[in-house]
Amino acid sequence: MTYVAVSRRFGLLIAGAALIIVALLLFIREGAERAPARVPDSVSSFLEEVRVINVQDESIAWSLDSKRAQVLRNGKDARLEDVRMEVPAEEILVRAPGGLFDMDSGSLKLTGEIKTEIKGYDVETGAIEIKPGGKVTTSGDVVLKGDGMEVRGRGLETGEEKKVRLKSNVKAVFD
Repeated sequence: MTYVAVSRRFGLLIAGAALIIVALLLFIREGAERAPARVPDSVSSFLEEVRVINVQDESIAWSLDSKRAQVLRNGKDARLEDVRMEVPAEEILVRAPGGLFDMDSGSLKLTGEIKTEIKGYDVETGAIEIKPGGKVTTSGDVVLKGDGMEVRGRGLETGEEKKVRLKSNVKAVFD
């Protein structure tokens, strides 16, 4: 009878050890699949599934989500991938495939096919810079759609008065 009890304990110990080994192997395999194949030399570290929330006056002023943030070796810039930025009070949602965040100045440069929703309007451009305080600029082509109209132009800037100004080559089509 004692022999059977030791045997069961030993069996449970072996089964527990096997479960731990299987769990570790799955964890290692999943981590290897999610880790980049090679980290560029210009990158000192990286974070995955990043969410930054800026709170002012006890409410969310803006939030930024990024699939990956790579901190560059210069220590002041972070390269972002798959960016989603939201400003709830202004009903603004920005999506971009990539960007560069300057940690010293607080400016954010987004690049790629940038899609922005602002209070029911859609804005598309190839690059924008968002400076602290909310000033937005671009020198590229801009398309603004919504409310039965489409406005195209080159270059865009916003000011403190919350107005959007297209700089040149402005064309508008109204339905």
